[in-house]
Amino acid sequence: KANLKEDRIKREKKEAEQKKVKALKNEAQELLDGNKFKEAIAKYKTLSQISSGIGAAGTGIEKTTKAMNEFTEKMNYLNKVTITEFSAERIDTYSKKSVPAVRISLKNNGDRSLDKVKVVVYFQDKNGNTIFEEDYHPVLVSKYSFGSDNKPLKSGYVKEMAKGKYYTLDSALTDWVEGKSVAKVVDVEFSKS
Repeated sequence: KANLKEDRIKREKKEAEQKKVKALKNEAQELLDGNKFKEAIAKYKTLSQISSGIGAAGTGIEKTTKAMNEFTEKMNYLNKVTITEFSAERIDTYSKKSVPAVRISLKNNGDRSLDKVKVVVYFQDKNGNTIFEEDYHPVLVSKYSFGSDNKPLKSGYVKEMAKGKYYTLDSALTDWVEGKSVAKVVDVEFSKS
């Protein structure tokens, strides 16, 4: 009977340890997904103090460090992508009048080719308060895109919208004051080649 009790206690300890390892791995991954790199590394260090979590902790710290370096490189590159043209105005389309619309042109002043550039436009009311925001991808290389737009933004190159072309909004944005908008480059993805 003593052996059965010892076996049960060992099994319960092992199950509790496995549960804790799984929980720490999940918490660390969530922190990593949220770009909270220091906190993720701290979770992996806690995980490394559990014998069955040592391997996962080492892999996790390595993955987090790599992600942190890539994130830092991206953030440092953002100011190398210049918005060369930006306008936010109301236009008339074939089916609607006074539709909020934007034009965005870019230049890559850096030394890397970009497969994605994300720009966020913040629309403001008469007091300068942001009342709406919209994401745009003037550069988006994807296997699902076809045509001439499916090209990376190479170093030194520009990406300009065709004359008379706009990105339009579905929302009427009645409180938006035409022209009161700010555009910011918020994310890039480097070309893999």
